[in-house]
Amino acid sequence: SHVRESVEQDHWRACLLAELEWMAAHIPNRTLTSIFFGGGTPSLMPPSTAAALIDRATALFTASPNIEITLEANPTSVEADTFAAFKAAGINRVSLG
Repeated sequence: SHVRESVEQDHWRACLLAELEWMAAHIPNRTLTSIFFGGGTPSLMPPSTAAALIDRATALFTASPNIEITLEANPTSVEADTFAAFKAAGINRVSLG
C-alpha cells in the first residue's frame, strides 16, 4: 500500500456525498444497519469527512438504532487524537489489520 501525497478532500467528499444522494434516489426506503469505511486505509481521511458521510447517510436513509459504523485502520496509522475525533464523528467500531 502507499499514501498519496495529497487528496483534494473537498472534491472527494463532495463526490461521495453526491453518490449517496444518487443511491437514495434509486434505492429508497432502506434501513442502514452498518456503515463500513474500509480499504485503502480510510483512517487517513479527515474525521470531518467521515462525519459528513455519516450525517448524510443517516439523513437519507433510516438508521437502525444499533447501527454499527466501522473504520478500518492499520495499527501503524493509529493516533489517539484522531481516533477520538472519529468517535465524535460517529464511528463506534474499529477494525485493525
